[in-house]
Amino acid sequence: MGSSRSRYSQRLKSGSSSNQPQVVHSRNAGNKSVEHEEYYDSEEGTDQLLPSSPPPPSLQGILNSSGKRTAMAKPVASRKARRLKEAGPQKIVLMIPRHDKNSERKTYENRDIEFDDILDDIHTAIGCTKAKEKPTIGYKIEGMPVKADPISLTCEDDWEGLCDDVLAKQDDKNRVFKVSIIVDSEYLEALNKWVEKKKEGKGKKAKSGNGKKDNRKGGKKTQKAFTFDSDSNNGSDSNDEGGNSIMEKESCFISELTTTYGNCTLCKPKICKIGHGVHVQLTFNMRAAWAAALAHEEKGVTLITPPKTELFRAFHHSVNQSPPQSTAPADLTTPAYGSSMTVVKEIVAPLIGAFAAVNQFSNQCSTAPDIPTPSRHSHRPSPPPFDIPSSDGFDELDINPYPTIEEFFRSLDIIEPQRNLSRYVTKLTALDFYCINNIAALTLQALQDDIGMTLGNTMHVSVTVNKKVHAVDKAWKKQGRARLYEN
Repeated sequence: MGSSRSRYSQRLKSGSSSNQPQVVHSRNAGNKSVEHEEYYDSEEGTDQLLPSSPPPPSLQGILNSSGKRTAMAKPVASRKARRLKEAGPQKIVLMIPRHDKNSERKTYENRDIEFDDILDDIHTAIGCTKAKEKPTIGYKIEGMPVKADPISLTCEDDWEGLCDDVLAKQDDKNRVFKVSIIVDSEYLEALNKWVEKKKEGKGKKAKSGNGKKDNRKGGKKTQKAFTFDSDSNNGSDSNDEGGNSIMEKESCFISELTTTYGNCTLCKPKICKIGHGVHVQLTFNMRAAWAAALAHEEKGVTLITPPKTELFRAFHHSVNQSPPQSTAPADLTTPAYGSSMTVVKEIVAPLIGAFAAVNQFSNQCSTAPDIPTPSRHSHRPSPPPFDIPSSDGFDELDINPYPTIEEFFRSLDIIEPQRNLSRYVTKLTALDFYCINNIAALTLQALQDDIGMTLGNTMHVSVTVNKKVHAVDKAWKKQGRARLYEN
């Protein structure tokens, strides 16, 4: 073998280009000799063995060609893992509107801030710190649909929810998302007029935006009334502890309305209430107006019954029927109460019989019970929700003031549709139970055995019915005393 290599070297030096094979006897195996044939290529073949030829493939190249994972892939994976573990920005940026139609930016490095401090910063930016009446505040996170309703920001829980939503989006996108604070535009407009009037020192202290013209030329009429001066004695909250207590009540009622009507599986994430069998969306302004009516204890307004205003026109029919309910004809509870008294007497008279009383509002004797009619000089546009003939409380001969079982169960199904309480209405009606005060007289065992309610529904119905009956009794007595004072 060594001699063949030496010959090959000599041929390279001499430039020989012989391609003929040479037989070299390297060893003997028994009687036979093993021959090795060596072929010597031409100059083109020898050039491939010269030092200028490319080096043989390395181990790394062989691994790459075989499709196995290389050592360089590990740092790439680790960098990707580190990138996924990195948290997004922790700061929270609020864009707060001012009364002069500008916006102010507030940046908080983290979420560890008390809600009272946040509220003070928002009021300072708006310019209403010295105003008696503060606005109802909502917010929208950058990227939300334009037509989406603002989310309420009235308590500590709302602030925690804001922080959770914003930080989750910032972790996902690794960038800062601005939060726009939403305030009623009419409030900002009225506040701006009040601030300008205070600067000019003109005009008396009064409500801004109360429908009267401003002292300046070209003053426009506004739709809402806002009380900004702290020494004003006007307004429906004059007998309360102050403007702050009213605002706290409104905030609490907004949260309750959001919780009550925010569980609809068909309309989520929108908040809705069913009116005339149709899901009607409750906008932020509607919830704020409803909460204000509850805070001021307007007559006939509850968490189930909205105010009788144009804003809640879709629920007007249900509002008119939600106060006292009975099995009597529907004409007894219509708004045209005074004009239909004759029809009422003709219907009720045969049912009363010997218990008839003299009608104090007519010159004729009738066999109908004494059902009061608003006088001609009364300024009330419609009868009160609970029309009471005297201060003696509820009489079994009067119209039943309690809601019907069907309507009450339907309202409970809006709040918790999974209970499906409306399925028990047919069974209760077949047993001649019509109003919720009839259910209050039943025991839990009777509701389970006779009506077929589950244990959970039985306890839920018992608690809610007793609470509603107590509220109706309280309102009945309260209005009875008020009627007594009027007389």
